[in-house]
Amino acid sequence: MTCGRFYGGVLLTVAAAGVFLSVVGVAEVGLRVFASAPVVAAVSAALWCRDW
Repeated sequence: MTCGRFYGGVLLTVAAAGVFLSVVGVAEVGLRVFASAPVVAAVSAALWCRDW
């Protein structure tokens, strides 16, 4: 898996989790998760790609 695909996958997963939490009624937590998605994805991708 390439770094870009890993970043995209993590970004979509975290963003989807934020949207899901917002839909089920935990809007404040959902918005925080959604807003943190780019940061979480960037850190995860950096850690993943440093071994390449």
